[in-house]
Amino acid sequence: MKKLVNSQQMKKIDAFTIDEIGIPAMVLMENAANEVVAAMEERISGEDIILVICGSGNNGGDGYVVARLAQAAGRRVTLLAVESDSPLPEEAQAAREAWLNAGGVIHAATIPWPDDISLIIDGLLGTGLRSAPRDPVAALIHQANHHPAPVVALDIPSGLNAQTGATPGAVVQADHTL
Repeated sequence: MKKLVNSQQMKKIDAFTIDEIGIPAMVLMENAANEVVAAMEERISGEDIILVICGSGNNGGDGYVVARLAQAAGRRVTLLAVESDSPLPEEAQAAREAWLNAGGVIHAATIPWPDDISLIIDGLLGTGLRSAPRDPVAALIHQANHHPAPVVALDIPSGLNAQTGATPGAVVQADHTL
């Protein structure tokens, strides 16, 4: 039986898993990313290009891990990142460094997208959303929504408030959420 939880409950579950059970946050990120990559394998071929768009929080960290694992599985990956003035959270920074150490390249969020994208991975915003997405995130959401490739959201579609279900602004129209 699967249970649906809200963002506050999920935070408590994550904290319990990390602090009480002792499973590091990076292990949770790796496990989740492995599931995403396994699901992608069923939907794309080896020639397909996966576009991963990463935000500046832990959802972006999930995107970096998905990109690294997909690339390690032989997939062609283009990763765009929204830069911020503040440093990334610890786990997201570690995921970013692992992506770079694996030979990954980080492109600015403003570059033109490759023409032959087969799948878009939404790692922009996670469950901590409190207000409407602002540019450049809102522009990336708009671009993903108007692209013909299917979109897979990590944790929750970017722009959707996990606590209330409200969409205070731009929101990713995901084909799948994992």
